[in-house]
Amino acid sequence: MEHQNLLVFLEFPKPTRPSLGLLKSLSYMDITLVGFHSTVDSDESQTDREAEIETTLEEITAKFEEQGMQVEQHVVTGDSMIETRNEWANRDQIDGVLTPGGVNTVGRILVGLRDTRNVEKMAEFIDLIDRKRIIHVTLLHVAPESESESESEATVTGREALKAMKSELVDRGVNPAVIHLQIQLSDDPEHELVTAARNYDLTVLGRTEEPGFKDQVFGPVSNQITDRAHSTVLTVT
Repeated sequence: MEHQNLLVFLEFPKPTRPSLGLLKSLSYMDITLVGFHSTVDSDESQTDREAEIETTLEEITAKFEEQGMQVEQHVVTGDSMIETRNEWANRDQIDGVLTPGGVNTVGRILVGLRDTRNVEKMAEFIDLIDRKRIIHVTLLHVAPESESESESEATVTGREALKAMKSELVDRGVNPAVIHLQIQLSDDPEHELVTAARNYDLTVLGRTEEPGFKDQVFGPVSNQITDRAHSTVLTVT
């Protein structure tokens, strides 16, 4: 099985570390571990801070390596965490971005789908999660409330995406009995996805397709879910 390269991007000085339960749930992944801190005025304090970050990253690297994963670690600085995270996520070797949420399991998974464009890549990542740990998967599409469900093109597109994702997961060995399809009508997809994500251990998203964010992995909705939801978030690039 081909290894996926997962970017784990941690913001210092208070990073959320991947839990041991999360690490044990993943397999066949190479890890690019990045510790980010904002630019500071003093060169001396910056050196001290980077040394502390290196120590923390080495501890996290050891945990990944105990699970058989290869890890490449980096310390980076910048003015904007969001811009720096997008720059790293857009690198050719990166297949997905994991933002740890402090949970110790991935038993309950939420998959947010806009259309069918990211279905196969998202399914490939879910395929790398230990089957025995998956107890519930919700495939969610948020369609505009301003249009009736029977007439909404977005709803039809969403239903096709949900069916395609379920088919991909079942073909990869996920028990169909644990997969649930849901279409939510709302003109505020950000609110709906953030609210839903709070009830799950892992939220899986595709890269943004929103206008004006062509070269970014995280659009406004993805950023809000990543920054406000309590679950771990995996964004497929």
